[in-house]
Amino acid sequence: MPRGTLIRNAETGRIMADMSTDEDVVIAKGGRGGWGNTHFASPTRQTPRFAKPGTPGEAFELQLELKLLADVGLVGFPNVGKSTLVSVVSEAKPNIANYHFTTITPVLGVVHMPNAPSFVMADIPGLIEGAWQGVGLGHQFLRHVERCRMLIHIVDVSGSEGRDPKEDFRIINEELRKFNPDLANRPMLVAGNKCDLTTDEQVEDFRKFVEEQGYEFFPIMAAIRYDVDPLLNKTAEMLSTLPPVAHFEPEPEPEEPAAEVFAFREDVPLSAELQEVLWDACQEHKVEYALALGLIETESSFNTEAVSYVGCYGLMQLNPDYFPADLSPAENIQYGVAFIAEKLDQYAGNVGAALTAYNAGHDTGNREYAEKVMEAAERWREE
Repeated sequence: MPRGTLIRNAETGRIMADMSTDEDVVIAKGGRGGWGNTHFASPTRQTPRFAKPGTPGEAFELQLELKLLADVGLVGFPNVGKSTLVSVVSEAKPNIANYHFTTITPVLGVVHMPNAPSFVMADIPGLIEGAWQGVGLGHQFLRHVERCRMLIHIVDVSGSEGRDPKEDFRIINEELRKFNPDLANRPMLVAGNKCDLTTDEQVEDFRKFVEEQGYEFFPIMAAIRYDVDPLLNKTAEMLSTLPPVAHFEPEPEPEEPAAEVFAFREDVPLSAELQEVLWDACQEHKVEYALALGLIETESSFNTEAVSYVGCYGLMQLNPDYFPADLSPAENIQYGVAFIAEKLDQYAGNVGAALTAYNAGHDTGNREYAEKVMEAAERWREE
């Protein structure tokens, strides 16, 4: 995965991790393993016909968003000289031609300074009005600006394509602000390119316009590297005082409604310990507590020692041909709740079908047993 990739939850948009370092990140935890039938083998039961299923792990649909790691981002309209500048100050070789959107993916170049640390410059593809809404692939380009420590706004001061340089400057700044208000406060230098195609008066007029808004202005001719060094020196000076490249912290998961808390019920003829085991099993397997009480009442009348004429035993009347024969009352509850949960899932939440299958092994269509359990469950809800 490329460095600088943001991992988001595709459903909620929540940032789960920022892969801008070498640190390993766990996005989804695996499930809990089950026990196969060999776990329950014994000298008298060498091939058990039952097992304990595991629990599934976490699953998310993810959105991967690459935000380049760069110190300086070059922004501006298409064909103003961004690619030309990065090509003459670094070893980067972007495509350069006299038409719009020659650059369609960001290009990184390392600028080596003689008396200052080197820095990474990103040639961001040209922006146009409406970029913050996605016009001209604006979202794909603007997202790379968010990590940059500072910006260099390149403007064609000659207006060689029939646009007003001042209006170009205003539009790009407004697009940055609308995309992310924080970008409006990002440190910025302004480079007026193509000075050889205009008059000194026009350059000075644009300088005055920019400096009145609080920005430093540098007239350059990128194609012949004219007066580029003062711009680079000022960039290196500013970078020495700025914080490192932005790192996005994982966003907390939205708070879920407070879960119900176990409370001992004196009207339930089970010990506090077994009531809590039943409650926890119901929470884990998403089975209604009242339904589980109704099931136990119908199966065993809350008798932990109950054994049917066919050998089913315990509170949940588990068949020893399919479940371990020596389960404690707590384990009997855990297996039984897991089994009814499995049937509810198998029959898509149809309680009548699931209860019938719990009792008969499959859905016979006869709802006499199921209705008895549901009547008991209703009483427990009311109580």
